[in-house]
Order: sequence, then structure tokens, then C-alpha cells
Amino acid sequence: MTSVAVVFVDGWFGPDPGGRQERWAAELPGATRVAQDDWHVPERDAWVRRLDEAVAACAEPPVLVAHSLGVPTVVHWAAGGGSATSVT
Repeated sequence: MTSVAVVFVDGWFGPDPGGRQERWAAELPGATRVAQDDWHVPERDAWVRRLDEAVAACAEPPVLVAHSLGVPTVVHWAAGGGSATSVT
């Protein structure tokens, strides 16, 4: 089985302690999570930039798993808001 890079993109107010994304990230080898500077006052460009950094750090194009405000963050990133070139 081939491993797949997985990046979790949490939403507004950040990771939910004990939530499913936290559990999945802990169980999937090599999974990462996007860490935002401010979970309570989201700023689109800053959130997209953090996602872009997380994707650029992956050795292969990742699968993005988004929740809540993480979903429009991924949409803005995929629409050209980031510099990483590969989208899965």
C-alpha cells in the first residue's frame, strides 16, 4: 500500500480537542495539520498562506481534509491564492 500525505485544515476556533480530525491526524502516519496564527480572528490571506506553507512542505501532493472555515480556506488556496502548484 502506498502512503498518502494528508493535511488537515481545521476551521474557526481551531482544533477541537478530542475531535475526529485530531484523532485521525494522530492515527495516520505522516499526517499534518495546518497551524493558524489566530484561530479566533481569521484573516483569509494569512490562513491561505499557512495552508500553502503546509502543502509546500509535503514531499508529494497531499490530500486535504478540511472542516468548517478550513473549507473556504482550501477553496481560496486552490483558486490561486497560494503558490504551491499541486492539488490532489
